[in-house]
Amino acid sequence: MKSLKVKLVSIVSAFILALSLLIIGVWAVGETQTITMSGSVNFEIADKSLYVQDVRMQEDNNSAPYSLKDQGRFMPGYINGNFDMDLGDFTNSYGSFALYFDIINTMDETTSETFAYIVEQPTAPSGTTVSVSILGTDGTTLEQIPQGTVKPSEISDSTLVTATIKLTIATTSSSTVDLGNITLTINQFIPQIYDYFTFEVNGDGKTVTLTDYNKNLSDSTDVVIPATVDLVGGVWQDGTTYTVTAITDGNYRTGVFYDSGITSVTFPSSLTSIGSYVFYGCSGLTGKLNLGGCTSLISIGGFAFDGCSGLTSADLSGCTNLTSIGRYAFYRCSALKSVVFPEGSTGWYVTQDETATSGDAVDVTNSSTNANNLTGQYSTYYWKRNA
Repeated sequence: MKSLKVKLVSIVSAFILALSLLIIGVWAVGETQTITMSGSVNFEIADKSLYVQDVRMQEDNNSAPYSLKDQGRFMPGYINGNFDMDLGDFTNSYGSFALYFDIINTMDETTSETFAYIVEQPTAPSGTTVSVSILGTDGTTLEQIPQGTVKPSEISDSTLVTATIKLTIATTSSSTVDLGNITLTINQFIPQIYDYFTFEVNGDGKTVTLTDYNKNLSDSTDVVIPATVDLVGGVWQDGTTYTVTAITDGNYRTGVFYDSGITSVTFPSSLTSIGSYVFYGCSGLTGKLNLGGCTSLISIGGFAFDGCSGLTSADLSGCTNLTSIGRYAFYRCSALKSVVFPEGSTGWYVTQDETATSGDAVDVTNSSTNANNLTGQYSTYYWKRNA
């Protein structure tokens, strides 16, 4: 009986020893998953209004970030290309780490002008994953770095941080990462584009449609519609640049620029369609409507410029791909005296049937006659062209 007990104890002891070695082995494998960092992160920015007060390192999710400034490995200063951040050959065994750049957004010393900023997602060096986010002073995620409230001459050690850029780097295998291969691109958040306009991504995932214009935020009645945008719905879209190709359809009183009081509009050459009712009732839109450089434009929706009584002429000379003008598109444009179609443009016809592929031929060679037809005799017709 005693011999049996000895054997059982030996077996149990051997099992425990083997289990212990297995656990230690797994732990050891995990510990060898190291990441070694060197160099400094590159920044690209148009000006020097962003001041880095401190850079903090977080070695893993369970530890608190610590200051590199306090360790003498970082000197505060403005972002403009490389700045002094000495990590040395720093190694951790967790396979990932995070850098926190505490930012003070400053005002212009003389004009007090200031901008908000967005940060582009950086390209990850081979074998790593890299992500960037903007954190508010309460730790919540922001869409952009807010506008500043302090002038450069007023900055001190006690100046409050505006926001923090968090850069997270991870690796799936032990490796060395040169931070000099990581670039953070910082762009101004332009209110004229991103606050005044609302865009929606089209089905192709590459283009957007202008869906709204906030006249209450605009400080100008001269509207410039951008050709490209980088933000949609106020959210940075993984560094994607979208082409603006359309202005959405509307209804009575719901056109994008309805009741906006605009006096002029500049269209991008990327535009392929102007939806219905877009400028309905914009009586303040005066003088010449220039669509001469919208070579991509294919269609103008019904009632698009209805009630734009201040327009005196419309230049469609560059719209060589234009094949459709909706009913009432230039109705009640009482001052309109000239509409110029592309030179040599033929194949135009008018019809009361939107689906028709033929109709009454229209000669569009005379600009004065075109204006009369679009505002009078043929204003209630669909205008089409056989390309």
